[in-house]
Amino acid sequence: MLDSYIKAILDNSPESIVLIGKNHEVLAYNKTISKVLKQYHGREVKVNDLYYPDFVIEANKKLYLDTFNRAIRGESVTVEDLTENENVSIWFEYRMTPVYDAQDILLGVTLSAKDITTRKKYEISLKESEIRFRKISNLAPIGILITDEKLGITYANNSARTIFDYEAGELTSLSLSDLINGLSFNENSGINTDSVSFETEKPVFYQEHFEGRSKNGRKVDILLSSSTFHSKEKLFYIFIIQDVTDAMMKENKISQQNDKLRDIAWSQAHIIRAPLANIMGIISLFEDKNVDMDQLERDTMNRALIQSAKDLDKVICEIIKKAE
Repeated sequence: MLDSYIKAILDNSPESIVLIGKNHEVLAYNKTISKVLKQYHGREVKVNDLYYPDFVIEANKKLYLDTFNRAIRGESVTVEDLTENENVSIWFEYRMTPVYDAQDILLGVTLSAKDITTRKKYEISLKESEIRFRKISNLAPIGILITDEKLGITYANNSARTIFDYEAGELTSLSLSDLINGLSFNENSGINTDSVSFETEKPVFYQEHFEGRSKNGRKVDILLSSSTFHSKEKLFYIFIIQDVTDAMMKENKISQQNDKLRDIAWSQAHIIRAPLANIMGIISLFEDKNVDMDQLERDTMNRALIQSAKDLDKVICEIIKKAE
């Protein structure tokens, strides 16, 4: 009765199960593997009178024999493999385990095969999506970094490596806080930037200006944006990094030029006007026929005119220096 119960359990298992003797003979099997083998070979499996490798497709025979020999030596082995022929294509998770009787005498091995086609197709699709993402992101002109919830870098595209002067693979051993000044992670308060903390379950930045540092210590002005996603129930961050170092330098240069222009405008409005007003006043006196001046007064006015001209020339030279 017990044997019938055990057989009923095995026959209703979704896994394909077969007990194989030391000489590859079939000792027992369940209904599931019988159906699967018939799909591949078009004939029934039988007990005792079958050499099991006959039911292994040619492409998988080496894998079967290698795994069988390891199991016969006492090792439990699990492998994943695509088993296909012109009619059927199924991904299986194969497990081979040594089997002993009550006296610990080796009977053979059990081979169980679980259909993992759906899972493998998902994994393959996910892998293909990851490859496409890497190809697309590596063409992007902006830096892309993916970090775990503690800011440990798990992925960096080509632009991110260029921005911070790192070689391929070097960034994944670092934290984002190694690249950006004033940004860190704390177990208690989450992501911190200077004195401000953020909840780690939310996107935290949108084109925020930070000062970064390259591998060789070069200052890098960046705009930082971020978002979050979950993979296998783990939180990850995507950081978008725009290098605005050149733009900031140009902006600073324009600002400096504007400051010079303001200084020049102020000089023209105030400093130049003093010697120019003196010159114009003296000339006006010379031209006024109603003003009667003796030679001493004319000499004094001439000296004042020359000095005012010199003062004006000095101011103009200083303005030219500021404009350079």
